[in-house]
Amino acid sequence: MKLEEAIKNRFSARVYDGKEVDKEKLAYALELARQSPSARNIQPYKFVVCNEPELVKEVALATQTPGAKINRYTRNVPCFVAFVGEKVGLAKTLLKKAHIHYDDFDIGIAVQSFCLAATSVGLDICIIGWFSRKKLAKALALPRNKEVRLLVAVGNGGAQYKERKKKDFDEIVSYNKF
Repeated sequence: MKLEEAIKNRFSARVYDGKEVDKEKLAYALELARQSPSARNIQPYKFVVCNEPELVKEVALATQTPGAKINRYTRNVPCFVAFVGEKVGLAKTLLKKAHIHYDDFDIGIAVQSFCLAATSVGLDICIIGWFSRKKLAKALALPRNKEVRLLVAVGNGGAQYKERKKKDFDEIVSYNKF
């Protein structure tokens, strides 16, 4: 699939068949995420692949809220990729006020590269932002200064992209002034 098709066809899949993810397709998407640009080429992240059944179950539970319907679909996800970065503490929060802290952008770029690459080879993905940082840190044995910044569900489900109406070009783009 060409880049343009991957961008237009990428969606947040919430139906998964639970079958193991093709390792070559996953490695391809991870490699393109690794090749993503980052500020000063620091690459302030690590990608943690969760594909062992017991760990996958633990990660899925960390995305769900007991008694709520949030992220129930993760029960059938066969693989997660955790995008891990430095923990954002008070010092970094204050530093952000002085200048831009690029880790957030760099991780976002890597996640987008991963998602587009995964889509291009036929994998279904969903970026998950709702999860228990504490439970994931424990499950993934993260050092104290690291945290999961984003989690991506990866699998196969066969859900078809449903075209969504996008705003017109002129509504989104302006030149020289807002």
